[in-house]
Amino acid sequence: MNSAGILVKWKFSRLVRTVPFYLLIAVCMIVSLGYVPFLLNEGVETAGELLCKTQSNIASMLDLFAGIFASLCIAHDMQNRFVSAAVMTGNKISRVLFAQVLGFAGTLFAAVFVPCIWSCLIGGAVVGFGEVSFAACLIEAAVYAFVCVAAFGIVIPFSFCIKGEGFSCIVNLIVLILCWCGAEFLFELEMNDFLSYTAFGQVFMMCGGDFSAAALLKAFAVGTVSLAGIYAVTYVILRKMELK
Repeated sequence: MNSAGILVKWKFSRLVRTVPFYLLIAVCMIVSLGYVPFLLNEGVETAGELLCKTQSNIASMLDLFAGIFASLCIAHDMQNRFVSAAVMTGNKISRVLFAQVLGFAGTLFAAVFVPCIWSCLIGGAVVGFGEVSFAACLIEAAVYAFVCVAAFGIVIPFSFCIKGEGFSCIVNLIVLILCWCGAEFLFELEMNDFLSYTAFGQVFMMCGGDFSAAALLKAFAVGTVSLAGIYAVTYVILRKMELK
């Protein structure tokens, strides 16, 4: 196994021994699935519709919890010099950054994808899938989880450069709230053309129930570009920081 693989394994082995890792996934699971009976009582007609409403609820929660998790996942390692130690032992900054980002992204992806699939299965058993197949719901849920990672991943650079977990939590929370409110404001102004090219815009728009291949491909492309930009910005920040 190369050094990048070792770093990724090291990151995840540490994550799965922490409370925040399970807490984030558990909160998304419990709260989102707790809404399922209420959504069904409100007249949800298909599993696809239930999936979209579940995704909206999860995204609302992540606007509060993703920033906190980023601080406990990334800022914690910076504060305790785990990142510096990894660099000092000869690992490239790009590989260390990749492991850190993958740890955050993997956890966030699971926190969105798993409860979405469960709600979809429940909806399929209760009201049926309608015109949208389970396979289509599965792909849509995976793309949506990826887009959420790209959108809420905007706090990654802040988590690396702000010293202190507590202060990082506050800054991350402010950043996400501002991004969420900004996207919501533009969505209400019906500026969908602009929003469709932003990860936060896709978080809102994908809850509209468009399962078409074109819409999913565009959302995936936007998420990919956004994550690449976040990685590049964070890499530049780390290159200029004194890590040794």
